[in-house]
Amino acid sequence: MPEILRNRVGISSYLAPTGPLSDKESFDSLRAEIRNCIEAHETHIVIDLKQVPSVNSQILEILLDTRDHLILIAGTLSLINTNAVVLDALRITNVHSYLNLLDEGINEQLKATSSSSEFTGKRLGDMLTDENLVTEDKIDQAFKLQESTGKRMGQILVEKGWLEEANLLRLLSLQLNVPFVKLRMGLSDPEVTPIINKEVARRLNVLPLFRVRNELTLATCDPQAFPVLDEIKQLTGCSVRPVLARREEILYELKGSASTSFNFDEYIGELEEDFELVDNSIPDDFTTIDEMAGDSPV
Repeated sequence: MPEILRNRVGISSYLAPTGPLSDKESFDSLRAEIRNCIEAHETHIVIDLKQVPSVNSQILEILLDTRDHLILIAGTLSLINTNAVVLDALRITNVHSYLNLLDEGINEQLKATSSSSEFTGKRLGDMLTDENLVTEDKIDQAFKLQESTGKRMGQILVEKGWLEEANLLRLLSLQLNVPFVKLRMGLSDPEVTPIINKEVARRLNVLPLFRVRNELTLATCDPQAFPVLDEIKQLTGCSVRPVLARREEILYELKGSASTSFNFDEYIGELEEDFELVDNSIPDDFTTIDEMAGDSPV
């Protein structure tokens, strides 16, 4: 079980797990240290996730529960040293919007992956041509095929090989304000994935990722397949928060979800290949720390 180191910096209390938070003992240890802080009237808590490679649904709920408790006593909860996988987990579950993230440049990263009003109501065809991803001639051909087949234009463009699925999903993410994510190791909760029978998940092209406060974060390659989302609600009893992912990645993760083993060295190698691990970015200026930690979203 990883130890939870506790340090006081300015008005903030830093809790730093020394390893993965992946079992009941580690959850209880984190809860206990949070409780110790609150009992000592240390209400500005910063959790340092430098040694935490990924998070699961229980950790996300602990963060939300802690934030809710602290806000009632004029406190704040902040995170620092979140790697790319943890940040994606926070983003696709929307947990990030309730916390204060202290890493430099992190808000710009989140803004770059979110939608804006300029895409609201904009036609997919116009977005594709604006980015020079598909020619107007191919768009016209897709419209004609849409009329004869009943398929959506994006599906036709991908099936014809005129557009890469990743580019389609990225633009749909902006148009529909639905997160788009690259599935990889550490970005799903192994306790949640089996909530849907694997054969059903393959048939529907979906992958359960996290379940936080009875909201199921669900990877899908078709966010407009409303009958699929309704079926998932009926099967699980959860509200559904769809996120976009490539169909190939969904099927690959479903194939591998039967294995419960976790190769930590392989995971870290993959993480370092795709992303730069966040260095310890705690500022030396304690006044800056206090200002950052105290500016928690409501």
